Amino acid sequence: MIRWLCTMEEFKGIGGDQLRLSWTNIARMRGNAGPTGFGGLLRDHERNILLSYSGLLGVNDLIAAEVMGLLHGIHIFTSQFTGPLDIEGDASVVISWGKYHTESPWKFVYHFREIFNLLMQSSCA
Repeated sequence: MIRWLCTMEEFKGIGGDQLRLSWTNIARMRGNAGPTGFGGLLRDHERNILLSYSGLLGVNDLIAAEVMGLLHGIHIFTSQFTGPLDIEGDASVVISWGKYHTESPWKFVYHFREIFNLLMQSSCA
């Protein structure tokens, strides 16, 4: 798992009242577009599941499923919770686009702008 610790102070330690967003995807693994979906969990600091989510994307690729799973989870978090968020997933490239604000492919630029805006509005970033 790759982690992106999202708080106002760049996490001076793990623990306390942070919530953890874990997400995954369901996609064809050969790099070809195919039927795609995503899902995730939002857990408390004791790893108790607070809620789960899932969705279908139709025909798409693995990275699109990862990005949409992350975006959907952050939408849920920002609409129902405030405070620190510990984001974890197995797509290191997607985490790096968010964690290090590196440039994402053009087709995901607006998705990451929305992610950053949501996190800023929730006092998380």
